[in-house]
Amino acid sequence: MIFLVCCSCNTKKRAIADLNKTSNTSPTLKVRALNLSEDLSRLASQNDEILLLGYQDQDIISDPVIMEYIIFDENQKLYNLPLKSDLFDNGELILIMLEIDTELSPEDIEMTVRKNIRDIELSFIENDRVALKTILRDDDLLGIARIDKEKLELIQTYNFIGTHKMDRYEYELEFMNVETQE
Repeated sequence: MIFLVCCSCNTKKRAIADLNKTSNTSPTLKVRALNLSEDLSRLASQNDEILLLGYQDQDIISDPVIMEYIIFDENQKLYNLPLKSDLFDNGELILIMLEIDTELSPEDIEMTVRKNIRDIELSFIENDRVALKTILRDDDLLGIARIDKEKLELIQTYNFIGTHKMDRYEYELEFMNVETQE
């Protein structure tokens, strides 16, 4: 099942500098901004500060296996994120994309998401924007996807599409060179 939803930083420099350094055969997640969420209003920043989180779905959610802070703007709309080759060895991956609108660090936001991941997912399924705002404050949940090896054999590209405060957004996440055969 694919979920789509709405939700600053010491790691900004490292994340931006390293994102496009991947080989042609290493597992990669290509993240494309097809329509920025902050481009409608002249008062908006004209860029999207995105936090992409990936967790192994286990009884106890541990540290993320994917945690990248990305800034998209008119000049930078594609990032290649290197992935671990064993990303799907422990089952299903929960992939979450947030637009950052608070002054909290990505680490603080990640901790909030990890602690509340089941409530965030349920609130998304039920389209409970009040509950999402209570958990995420001013950060916007743009999308959630549950992905496993079998699903990845069929679908390599996931789109997070929506409207937030009258501004449409669209992101495409494409898994490249990920081994799905046992």
